[in-house]
Amino acid sequence: SVTARFISADMGLIDTHTHLETYARAGELPATLERARAGGVEAMITIGTGTDDWSMYRDLAGAHRGVHYSVGLHPCSVESNWAEAVGQIEAFWDEAPASSVRPVALGECGLDRFHLPKDPAEAEKIFAWQREAFIAQLAMVKRLGCPLFVHSLGAFRECVELIDASGVDWKQTVFHC
Repeated sequence: SVTARFISADMGLIDTHTHLETYARAGELPATLERARAGGVEAMITIGTGTDDWSMYRDLAGAHRGVHYSVGLHPCSVESNWAEAVGQIEAFWDEAPASSVRPVALGECGLDRFHLPKDPAEAEKIFAWQREAFIAQLAMVKRLGCPLFVHSLGAFRECVELIDASGVDWKQTVFHC
């Protein structure tokens, strides 16, 4: 079968979407990573969602074999100060490689209508911020030439249109949700 030809016995798994902060904060990360390795997971990417987890993920990636990370502003983390947060992302690629580990992708960013407030005016305001934050991050992906992790919930068409308009390489894009 196609699957049998693609996956060989010596090929490990890569989990491309983890959120390891819960395990790290609970002191359970070493045991969690060991269980993953015992289950055949060779590598995992812990997905950045906001300024509160990016540095932690960089440190985890530097300290644990097989752990990689991304940096991005999740649509549910977008607030009125989104531009300030997005403005901090590129520094993770600019840091000297000797002093830190670079992200493997930008994201998780995108659009999310599902988690918006019930008030229509408030929802529209936040969705507009999400849209602008996503556009800014897409421009950064294009500039950096890095892979992209997209979170899209209730906004698939809009996400696709914005990605198409940005010129980001679809072959380096992972769509989630």
